[in-house]
Amino acid sequence: MTEPLLLAEVVLKLESPAAVAAPEQHDGLYATVREVARDGWSDSGAPWVPPSSLAGSFRTHLRAAAGEETERLVMGYEEERSTQGRPSSVRFLGTHLREPAVAPRTRTAVDPYRAAAATGLLHTHELLQPGCLITCWIQVDAPEHHRTVLDHLATWNPVIGGGRSTGHGTTTTVSLRSAVLDLSTQEGRRLWLTHGGPALFEAAGLEPIDLEQAKTGPKAGTATVLPALTWCVVDALHIGNGTRAAAAPTADGAAGPQVALLLRDHDGTPYVPGTAWKGLLRHRTAYILRSTGHEACPGTADTCGTCSVCETFGWTGEDGQGARGLLRLPDTPLQGATVVQRQHVALDRFTGGAAEGLLYSEEVAESGTLTLTIGSDRDPGTLPAPAVAALTLALRDLHDGLIGIGKGVTRGQGTLRCTQPEVLDGLVPEARATLTRSIPAGATA
Repeated sequence: MTEPLLLAEVVLKLESPAAVAAPEQHDGLYATVREVARDGWSDSGAPWVPPSSLAGSFRTHLRAAAGEETERLVMGYEEERSTQGRPSSVRFLGTHLREPAVAPRTRTAVDPYRAAAATGLLHTHELLQPGCLITCWIQVDAPEHHRTVLDHLATWNPVIGGGRSTGHGTTTTVSLRSAVLDLSTQEGRRLWLTHGGPALFEAAGLEPIDLEQAKTGPKAGTATVLPALTWCVVDALHIGNGTRAAAAPTADGAAGPQVALLLRDHDGTPYVPGTAWKGLLRHRTAYILRSTGHEACPGTADTCGTCSVCETFGWTGEDGQGARGLLRLPDTPLQGATVVQRQHVALDRFTGGAAEGLLYSEEVAESGTLTLTIGSDRDPGTLPAPAVAALTLALRDLHDGLIGIGKGVTRGQGTLRCTQPEVLDGLVPEARATLTRSIPAGATA
């Protein structure tokens, strides 16, 4: 090998929680805790992002930006059912995480028939927190591809790990450095033979590449499906983090009731997770479609994989079958929240008084605003029109108080109001017209 090598170091910053899961941790057994991937060489098993995950993301980015032919030439290909192919000239050699804080997030699914938590679906995910820096070292062998790879690395903002449709794994490229190692020279061969790993990259004299355009430009492949809408809390909002904390002792020194804590982000701000938005809006979208004569499955264990709701929100089936949703519903921080503790107790059915031992407290946000921006990796014009129209009407139902989000909706919690009702009013007529035009023949609304 005497051709010049391109050595590149790219540093990514997590903008939202992310994780590449490690199901191999459980040897194929079902577990309620989904752990992040960890390396096998550090003493404690540090969190890790496999280079293969980033290689797949860059391949997709290259195809979208430069076309399938360039992607096949640069990243290689394998012909199906033949021995023909081309090896990749781009090698993702390794990654390193700086400040890899990991936090658990507990969630469940809602049974669409009972509108309560589905049995057996409570689980916890480990997630890397925003702010984590991911360094990736890349080697490009073919000199004719050096410029192509560098140009596209400069505009690359990969999405890492699972949960893409609920806003997880978004990154920003914060630095890109490169150098060319000429193996036809004595100095180049000396560096190649006496250094390895990250030390080789530093010894080669990496030079920074200007990323100003990449930093300020829009994230590639992300488009807004509906206008960003700001919502305010009307009564109280509680989305728990799955844990309880001991309350302060009472005046007589007795232990206080356990407090169900709000879900908070890495900065301590309460927020509504993208999974909550997705579950609520999927269920209501399907309900509206069925009510207007369109086919739509109820979701959860009954996903069909063929209706417009499954296509738009994603679906899972038996034997690992399924597809990721086309929408992206991110976590939405609650700004200006007033958080208080509310006490509750169950009543004894026989005495009519408070039941002994059933006093508890929960944190609720009694005020605050949050902004929801629904995006997609696809051109919004290619999304199923009936599903997008029903989604618009689902947001209107949320504004009208017909549905709520979080816990305690049936007892006056979880009501949100849109602070831009005129925007919703402008979207509703076209949404209704779309659903009317697309009613299948023979169906009744």
